[in-house]
Amino acid sequence: MDQKHTLPHYKNILIVDDDTTSIYIVKSVLETMELGDHILAAHDGVEALEVIDNLCLPKIFEEVSGCPDLILLDINMPRMNGFEFLEHFNKLSYPTIVGVKIIMLSSSSNPRDIEKSREMHVENFLDKPLTNAKLTAILDRP
Repeated sequence: MDQKHTLPHYKNILIVDDDTTSIYIVKSVLETMELGDHILAAHDGVEALEVIDNLCLPKIFEEVSGCPDLILLDINMPRMNGFEFLEHFNKLSYPTIVGVKIIMLSSSSNPRDIEKSREMHVENFLDKPLTNAKLTAILDRP
């Protein structure tokens, strides 16, 4: 019997990419799939850490609050690349940051990048551009 799985739903999704076209594509895929309540974007690792600080600190009367549930992360960005971001992110101590799913999105299919991503607790590594099918394939698991 073929079982059908339901895709997860996330409260806050953070896209980290310096390319506005990539952000647009990822955001469109996420919106089409109705995967998140709030989709936020940062243009490099430094900005992403600032967004996370703002989201994770407890607030009252904020529409968007709580750490991201899902982060879609590019590798090659100015100021702070994806791996540098992960080094900082993995040291954060917000209680609600535990269990955040991180998916690396990259135009690089370099085996070293894929292995380094795994070592840094990245859940999946996908080639750009992101598509509904690619995202469904990794999220639609029991």
